[in-house]
Amino acid sequence: MRTIKEHIYYPNYQNGGKELQFPNDPKSYLEASCGEWESTTIEDKLLDLGYLVTHGFDLQKYVAEYVAEHQQNEQYVLSAFIKLISYLRAQDDEDYGMLVLYNEEAISIPEAVNLFCKEIALRYEQHYYSTGSLQPSIEQQLKNLPAWDYSALAELKLTKEVYFNVFKMPTDEYIRRMNTI
Repeated sequence: MRTIKEHIYYPNYQNGGKELQFPNDPKSYLEASCGEWESTTIEDKLLDLGYLVTHGFDLQKYVAEYVAEHQQNEQYVLSAFIKLISYLRAQDDEDYGMLVLYNEEAISIPEAVNLFCKEIALRYEQHYYSTGSLQPSIEQQLKNLPAWDYSALAELKLTKEVYFNVFKMPTDEYIRRMNTI
């Protein structure tokens, strides 16, 4: 992952300094396979979402309301979170995590959002630095953790059900369990 040094001020994430909000169209974060999704890099999405989630934005509530208003796009929302989680784990948004999408019972949107928030909490860092102006700049970073070794999972000949349960583990639990095998 990369470190971002930009002049990213609170108004980018807050509505008049009061309410946290997405700095770009919510579709660019919440709906994979739409034109807006392609307008922002996956790392920028992760940094923006990381800022929001770590500063008290209720992503679970927002996504539930979004899905209620856009029920026809539920699969795109789930796909977006699977891609984000997969990228955090393996720097690849088309990895084995996409198999989860082929089984509708494997993971729900609330479970995926909760898992995403856990993954972000393991990686997101932010530091303020002075630029001489009234508002400080923010350095945002997503820490690299050891990538998930899906080949090791394949060697264990996991059943689909066990694989889906493994996918639902946050990275710290996955690493702990893999180190005990």
